[in-house]
Amino acid sequence: MGPSYMDVQEQVVCAKNKNPKSREDLLNYKIEIISKSSYVETMILCQYHKQ
Repeated sequence: MGPSYMDVQEQVVCAKNKNPKSREDLLNYKIEIISKSSYVETMILCQYHKQ
């Protein structure tokens, strides 16, 4: 395997009147993600690190 040539960065998209500044701010929002996607793993990891 060679060096990586592309990085992936997951992002949160919100309505104009919503402006979360941190992961903790996201606790105040209803978040919808696609089942069986990499986002599910990310959300689980975020919950684990919060504890």
